Amino acid sequence: MPGKKIHNGQEILTVGTIHDITWTGTGTVGNIKIEYSINSGDSWAVIKDSTENDGSFTWAVPDTVSDHCLVRISENDEDGTPVDTSDAEFSIISSTSASLTLTYPNGGEQLPVGSVQVITWKSTGEMGEISLEYSADNGVNWTVIVESTANSGTYDWTIPDAISNTCLVRISEVSGTLSDTSDGVFSIIQQPWIIVISPNGGEIWEAGSVYPVTWQSSGDVGNVTIEYSINSGDFWTMVEDSTENDGSYDWTVPDTPSENCLVRIKGSTDAIIPDTGDAVFSIVSPVSPLLTIHFPNGGETLIIGNTYEITWSSYGAVGEVKIEYSVDSGTNWNEITAAAENGGSFDWTVPDTASDTCLVQVSEIDGDPVDTSDGVFTIAAPSSDYIIVTSPNGGEVLSAGTSFDITWDSSGDIQTVTIEYSIDEGVSWAVVVTSTAKDMVPGNLFNVMSCPDRKWRRAAKTSGPSVLRRRRLFVRRTPSHSRIIPIPHHSLSVCSLGDATRTGRPVCVRTRTGRQSIVSEANYVLIFFFSPLRVSSRAFAAKKNNK
Repeated sequence: MPGKKIHNGQEILTVGTIHDITWTGTGTVGNIKIEYSINSGDSWAVIKDSTENDGSFTWAVPDTVSDHCLVRISENDEDGTPVDTSDAEFSIISSTSASLTLTYPNGGEQLPVGSVQVITWKSTGEMGEISLEYSADNGVNWTVIVESTANSGTYDWTIPDAISNTCLVRISEVSGTLSDTSDGVFSIIQQPWIIVISPNGGEIWEAGSVYPVTWQSSGDVGNVTIEYSINSGDFWTMVEDSTENDGSYDWTVPDTPSENCLVRIKGSTDAIIPDTGDAVFSIVSPVSPLLTIHFPNGGETLIIGNTYEITWSSYGAVGEVKIEYSVDSGTNWNEITAAAENGGSFDWTVPDTASDTCLVQVSEIDGDPVDTSDGVFTIAAPSSDYIIVTSPNGGEVLSAGTSFDITWDSSGDIQTVTIEYSIDEGVSWAVVVTSTAKDMVPGNLFNVMSCPDRKWRRAAKTSGPSVLRRRRLFVRRTPSHSRIIPIPHHSLSVCSLGDATRTGRPVCVRTRTGRQSIVSEANYVLIFFFSPLRVSSRAFAAKKNNK
């Protein structure tokens, strides 16, 4: 039977086991003599008086227990030279002194499913390979971890999905009777986990702005570490070394523009698998604030003394705005208001400064950003005949089937109007409504336009719904005469709507003071409109005037 080689001291040999005593030599050496001592060399006992000098001898360890053992080898001649002795002492122990002790897991531990844990043990005496098992029911049943592995003192164990609070590990000699079991039960628990929710791919975050990094977690995660990468995860930069695991962290995005950004969140221990966003997101440089004037923006005629709504839109961080106008193409500017809320509109009563080279300018009160009308408009005296469409007047988005306010200003001898629309930039026109009433009262008059379900020009988008783009609508005169009499309630809503042009058909409207029914008569035509943006309605009655 092959035995272990005695190298040169500090070994532990068990009584009755077989070992190889090994040596090397140079020169001409004949047979050799092998001896051992159990008292540090004070006395010697012969193992083999003469044996061939082949470098190895198989030794059955005698029953001479000691911690101060040595082996000596010499040439078998008269003077006994050359000779060599073990460099250090070794031990011979009783066969009953061999032991095997499990040290981890040994009770009270919590081992997450999927994690790798190192089973450790200690052994004494001569021992071959060992086997490892675990139990999830306090030792009633056992499952093999490994049938046979070297007695090295450690074994890497990937924790199985066997969640339990009554687990044990058992270690045993493969060819012997020694074994040991965990001193107490331990737990196999669900692996704590973290999932990044945002940013998780496709987002565009602006440098300098604050965005919430969000995540979900389960189990004992502890505080979390947040990192980000701008090169798809090749290198990571710390966002927060340790923050409470509350699912959200407000991150001021750094000025590191990239289209290959990721966020990674890690738990408090290496046993918790970190999570990274599923796909890259983008960090972009800050976008400069922007103001855009919509009305008046060129080509309009505004009547002195009338009130118009200057409209604009803004992007980015824009505070209060200053509004000015010019009557000389921008050479000189006159203040309309020094500070107005950036709400997108401002009511302006047109001053008595007639000109056909007028502009409006809107700027943040500190001067930047700023926008000016794209083209000049006209401020005119109210003496001449005119009709001016005020809404829709460019830039609006109308949805087919919904209602929209058509508004206009008029002055002079304009007695009837026809409303038409075009979807081909004025090449052809379709009638919306023709008025036959007499003696029209000038001012803001309203009508319903139910957007026609036609093939209007669409703006193509790579994703999401398409939107309808309208062309400018014009109001034209007709040769008849009429008078419009407003119903004396500023805000109305239609409860039920019949064919208002048919005599005797009641139409119910809701006013600020309650509901009322209006019955169409032979000399009335009811014209209704509804404003979905303002969530309010108005109604007007057009009365035939026979005088």
